[in-house]
Amino acid sequence: MPNRDPKLTRIAVMEDSILAEVLRGLLEAEEIPCMLTKEGIGHVYGLHHGYMAEVEIFVPQRHEVRARQIYRDNFGKGED
Repeated sequence: MPNRDPKLTRIAVMEDSILAEVLRGLLEAEEIPCMLTKEGIGHVYGLHHGYMAEVEIFVPQRHEVRARQIYRDNFGKGED
């Protein structure tokens, strides 16, 4: 992630790794850097949906409000 901000905020936890990649694309299209975690375990077992495919999405704190808006607009929910 370019220009790493030490203060990252989790904006979502998704149980579908493919949708997490869609969200990554939406954020990056708005020039919001993001980091996905736990990407590997689901792929090891060939899983793309469910608990084993769970992915957390983090953005720099300064982009949190806009990133949550993008998440809500496209997935109809937001993390509290």
